[in-house]
Amino acid sequence: MNFDVLEDFDFSDYLPEDFGSIKKFDYYSNGNGAGNVDPYVFYDVQQYDESFSAFCWSIIIQVWPNIWITLVVCFVWRTFKGIFRYTLKRVSTPNHLSVIFEVLLNCASVAFGTLLLWHFFGDLYLRLCAFVFTVGLILSSLNFFSPNNSTSGDGNSVAWRYPVVLVTFCCLLLQFYCEFFMDPRDWHMVRGTAMILAMKAVSASTLRAQGQASNDPTFTSMSFLRHYMSWCGYAFSPGSVIFGPWFSFDQYLQANKLTGPSFSSLFRDLLQSAVSCFIACACIIYSTYLSSIIQASYFLSFRWINAYVQSQSFRFSHYFVGFFSQAMHQAIGFAAVTNPKSRQSWITALVTNPISVELPRSLVDVVVHWNFPMHIWLKLHIYKPTRRFGQLPAILLTYAFSSLLHGLNFQLAAVLFSIGIYAYIEFGKPRFSLIWFIF
Repeated sequence: MNFDVLEDFDFSDYLPEDFGSIKKFDYYSNGNGAGNVDPYVFYDVQQYDESFSAFCWSIIIQVWPNIWITLVVCFVWRTFKGIFRYTLKRVSTPNHLSVIFEVLLNCASVAFGTLLLWHFFGDLYLRLCAFVFTVGLILSSLNFFSPNNSTSGDGNSVAWRYPVVLVTFCCLLLQFYCEFFMDPRDWHMVRGTAMILAMKAVSASTLRAQGQASNDPTFTSMSFLRHYMSWCGYAFSPGSVIFGPWFSFDQYLQANKLTGPSFSSLFRDLLQSAVSCFIACACIIYSTYLSSIIQASYFLSFRWINAYVQSQSFRFSHYFVGFFSQAMHQAIGFAAVTNPKSRQSWITALVTNPISVELPRSLVDVVVHWNFPMHIWLKLHIYKPTRRFGQLPAILLTYAFSSLLHGLNFQLAAVLFSIGIYAYIEFGKPRFSLIWFIF
């Protein structure tokens, strides 16, 4: 070592006891009297002043304000629905009272959903509201178009009528506007909600066009104002407006009917919602803990271990969003309608299944169980209508729409297209094996 640099250093300003407090290196003896520096001391896990319970509590405090206000809004909406049901039972001649109550429930959904958008996003909620109101005008004006404008053929051709294309064009405009003209931080905040609203708009327009073409009385008998309020109530539904999950427009209309018992399933939904909230909190705590120890552990400094821990932290943050949206969907009372099999168990994965994602049997398990509602939406509205062009083009178009919904991100699009190609190869493995054997 070169000690010449110490000749000009003045130690006169330091007291002897000052040197006793300097513990820069872990100094130990090797038995020969010579000292050595332990290089691993820099990679020890940091000792936090707070205990693990305090760490968990700090995470709960951060997420609890968003949880409780959403739960309260969902329960208030459900209370209104129970009161309206009870009133209809007591009235002998309801006349148009059921329609009035249905409109009031839709108005409550719009009010509560707008309140949640303002709570989560501030002034950014105005842009999302403008999109919802514009799509509502297009969908509600479908009665003025002739149902014979469809390209005759099979049933899937109805899905590509020009009103559906117009709604899809509005969704693309929303994506492009947010991608190129909004602040990146603001767009990152509202991207999930914009994706849910776009999925609802496309599915509602497809269902509306099919019902109009087949003269379904559920849609043809609805007036302009009634359908407009139904769409707005569906889009602003407080149980799914922020994080989802997506469910179809006809399922919302069925859940919005004032029939059946008022409070018979309340206890079951409360317990299921509490269990989902607990799992969501456990996922976000684990995700945050992994993020906090990535730079503090020596073993996590290895490249592949670090990459795995970072990816698992991201996945568990997704599980938090999935179980949080599932809890809100159960709290508002829609889970029994959109997922009837959920009545068979207190713990049912309605949005995501972490076990099948972390320990998959195939790549298809990851694709399906990552987000059940989005998988169903892509299958119904993208994959099946485009399957006439072939298996591979349908898969590529499905993942192209999926990447577009998530935003214009090259890395994400590359990952999604890779998953699509790998899934196609896995699906056609026996056929590829036969071709390889022949040649």
